[in-house]
Amino acid sequence: MSCLHPVFLLRPVFLLCFALLTLLSAADEWAMRWRVYHDVVGGVSFRYPYDYYTRDQYKGELFRRTRLPQSSSAEAEGEVQVIEVDGKLVRVRMTAGDAPRSGPDVRAFSLTTAQVADLGAGADLGAIGDAVSKQKLTWKAFEYYAESATRPFASKKWAIKDITAMIGENESTCAVVVKHGDRHSGLVLTGGLSAADNQAIIDTLEILQPGKGKNPPTNWREAQGKAGKVMDAAGKTVGSGGKVPPVAWKNGWDIETAHYHITSHVSPARLLQHAQYLEILYKGYAGIYEPESVPPYKFEIHIINTHPEFMEASAAHGFPVPESVGGFFVPSLQSIFVYEDSVKWGGDDFSVEHVTAHECSHQFLHMTCNGSRHVPTWLNEGLAVYFEAGVVKGSQFVAGVPKGRIDYLKQIYERNRTTIAPVDEYLSHYGHIAAAQYGEVYAMTHFWLFGTCKDGCKHKPGDCGLAHFRDYWKRLKAGEDGTKAFDATFMEGMIKAKGSREAAIAAWQQAYFDYVKRALR
Repeated sequence: MSCLHPVFLLRPVFLLCFALLTLLSAADEWAMRWRVYHDVVGGVSFRYPYDYYTRDQYKGELFRRTRLPQSSSAEAEGEVQVIEVDGKLVRVRMTAGDAPRSGPDVRAFSLTTAQVADLGAGADLGAIGDAVSKQKLTWKAFEYYAESATRPFASKKWAIKDITAMIGENESTCAVVVKHGDRHSGLVLTGGLSAADNQAIIDTLEILQPGKGKNPPTNWREAQGKAGKVMDAAGKTVGSGGKVPPVAWKNGWDIETAHYHITSHVSPARLLQHAQYLEILYKGYAGIYEPESVPPYKFEIHIINTHPEFMEASAAHGFPVPESVGGFFVPSLQSIFVYEDSVKWGGDDFSVEHVTAHECSHQFLHMTCNGSRHVPTWLNEGLAVYFEAGVVKGSQFVAGVPKGRIDYLKQIYERNRTTIAPVDEYLSHYGHIAAAQYGEVYAMTHFWLFGTCKDGCKHKPGDCGLAHFRDYWKRLKAGEDGTKAFDATFMEGMIKAKGSREAAIAAWQQAYFDYVKRALR
């Protein structure tokens, strides 16, 4: 009997090691490409590891985070994060990693002539770098035009003229400063050049090509996408023509557009189609929101081929979602996961395009509002369904009506003669809603966007739903509580006109009922 004890004791250890190796292998198999910082105002772009994160999406400040595979010990130390799954906030345990630093590990800057003068450092690039980093660094020339496999944008055929640069370091900090035109831009990183991925990040720093006319500045990779090319796993350009079968994720492709960084392993041609579709979607989002500014980060989209692969990739990144999920947005990663053959599971309304439009709405709202926990569910989900129901015709996004959801909603209204939930309760609700309520929150959102507009409305300030909504959205973007912002934007005038909040709510509900019957078909 005693000879069996070593086997009994060693077997769990072996199984644990095997499970750990399996998780490590899965994470490696589904490793993500570097993200993209893209500041069109400062005219600078760079890429950085996927697991670096930002605490404020409008600041060029990044923090390193090392994620470990889940195990009994790692899970105990793991942090609980919230992800968006079909618009609902779901709590998941992320694997533990390095504790976040109090200050950023990568800080991007781009200074005007006046801002450089305020530093009092003169014109010397090293002195400017010392002033920005608040460190005394040892500086040397940095040859910006040194073209290589990792720096194709440094080619003099692409790069703008008269760029000068210096790179510096000490034991705790390194930095690069680049003078281009009337600006000084660069990066300050924690640790020396050999620490972490510092040198590799610096090597991706690119000064953007000025846009022509009203077009924004462009980086080299975006220009390749416009030319119909994608990037392979080695960072080389690949044409999108011809029939190419799906490959393993690690051998897949990525592409940059003006606003998105998209990765896929389906085919270069399909990736290019998604890129074009997403930019049209972006115009649709911008047409509703009219953002005055957006964060200097490209939106991350991951398009996986099959449902089993989607489940595997989700789990490998710490998000073991239910089988019925067609895609999800992770606020903490600022990323969307969808899969190509979702149409096989849910029909035409569940196509990857419709799912992407839904999730990208959550992403756009979250990114431009610098977080979305203060945004009520009715609006977040209502807008997502609004975009989910739309279609692309030519180069335009055309809004549609989610007929199945609305037909079902009308049946409920005919039977119950009231809303699924009291309309005023939605205003302060920030959690889960039932499947049937998706049609209702869509109808509510559509009512406030367009239901108070007169025929031929130009959507200018005044008695116009869309104009009111844009004011509401500006309040959300400023971080104002969604419930209070709604009252200030929509309810105060109604309460004043009707004499009480109760009367205003009753009038709103009746107008909403009439609108659903009359306008939504």
